[in-house]
Amino acid sequence: MPPELKASKDMVSPQYSRLAQERRIQERTKHLKDNAWFVLGLWQGPRLRKDWNDVFKAEDRHIQSMVLFFDTIYAFAVSRLGRELHDPNNQNWDGIFNWWKRFGVIMSVRLTTVDFSSRFDNDDIPFKMFWALYGIAVLGMCMHSTSGASSTNAHRFSLSAGIVYALLSLHYFRHSWLKRCRFFCCLRGVLHLGFFALGVFGFLCNEEMREKIVLVLLAGA
Repeated sequence: MPPELKASKDMVSPQYSRLAQERRIQERTKHLKDNAWFVLGLWQGPRLRKDWNDVFKAEDRHIQSMVLFFDTIYAFAVSRLGRELHDPNNQNWDGIFNWWKRFGVIMSVRLTTVDFSSRFDNDDIPFKMFWALYGIAVLGMCMHSTSGASSTNAHRFSLSAGIVYALLSLHYFRHSWLKRCRFFCCLRGVLHLGFFALGVFGFLCNEEMREKIVLVLLAGA
């Protein structure tokens, strides 16, 4: 082999080796991304859904089936609750006030959830467990939102709302690991713990105290 060709081969071989190594790294990275549900899905650090410095930038996201599911639950609960006003016995100030308390609690939980989900997003196991337990608690709350103040639904409704706030509080505290929103998350976590305590207190206390104090405070939250 001529010396010129041999020198050219010796110069090209390291370059080909480096390109092959980079190609293997890219293939490995693609494999990890394609299987992120298994490799990275067990536990991930908390993260913001979007940069708070650019909150006006539109998101390129599609409506998810889970969002539609929860929207349907809330819409069904509000429609069931509204039927109580068709009863002539509830067409008075007491009936309207009783309706407002439960409607207020449902909408407060709904708006609080929207506020949380629009700020933080993740797809690891703790986050999926959070939404699963949240769905069970919301179903319990909406199922027990009807009937009068003296029914068995009233204290179960209060407890279910408290559990929802407890789940939100835990995840706010988890996201306090992010330095830039630590104070905000800690403050929200403490407030939601207070609402959880109210819900549990409403489950344990008597009917009069639950209707006059607990549900009024939860509805105004």
